[in-house]
Amino acid sequence: ADATLAHNQDLSTLTSDIVIGDLDGYNRPFTGSIADARITTSSLYTETFTPPTERLTAITGTELLTCHLPYFADSSVNSAAITTTGNVSSKVDSPYDRVGYSEDLHGGSVYFDGTDDRLSIAASSAFSMETGDFTVESWFYTENATYSTNGASQTLFAIRSQLDASLTGVIRIFISGSTGELGLALAGQVHYGTTAYIINANQWYHVAVVRSGSQVNVYVNGVSVISATSSYNFSSGAPTLIGAAGEDRGSWLGYISDFRVFKR
Repeated sequence: ADATLAHNQDLSTLTSDIVIGDLDGYNRPFTGSIADARITTSSLYTETFTPPTERLTAITGTELLTCHLPYFADSSVNSAAITTTGNVSSKVDSPYDRVGYSEDLHGGSVYFDGTDDRLSIAASSAFSMETGDFTVESWFYTENATYSTNGASQTLFAIRSQLDASLTGVIRIFISGSTGELGLALAGQVHYGTTAYIINANQWYHVAVVRSGSQVNVYVNGVSVISATSSYNFSSGAPTLIGAAGEDRGSWLGYISDFRVFKR
């Protein structure tokens, strides 16, 4: 051990937040990268040891485990809410053993520059959800969460029943250009969470729009943030767009990966 000290503070009585990357109230910001921040209720290391060469996991007694995923979350039993401050961002990097890049193993993402980029998939019965259950999901990363183009907030995807400005027959996930809040446009109605779910720039998020019966939920990183009801018959009469709300509006600024549609 490089240093030892005696400490008998009962940590269970502490009432202030846990802060990673700064000394709360003293403006001592950390510059660099942090991976696998873990707090446990047991003394794991009591003598000289070899630091881990693989990702830390939530072992028995783990009270916090974060800075270990593409997004910010706590994988302990507490599922503590993680709030970011400043321009902190997630990076695909770590001090652990790494292998060379393989397209089959690692895949990739598509970059959209926020002007007129988009992917368009021709209208097809494959995207006709009709009145059944479905899941539409994707990973996304925006470089500017309060950004809109040509009168539409930047859009992750739009599955469209028809070409119509009212977006009556659309399933669309977007980020509000004024607030950075995640929104769902569904059959002509716009839905937000009862508690605003704000998207931060330069972070990866996973989103899933799931309809079961008439109940529709939007999950972000596995947590439901928007709820709605709809029995709308979603046919596919217009191209599905990834990275745009329409042919000339709502362009995405950032990355999109693993867009998937599942229905039954």
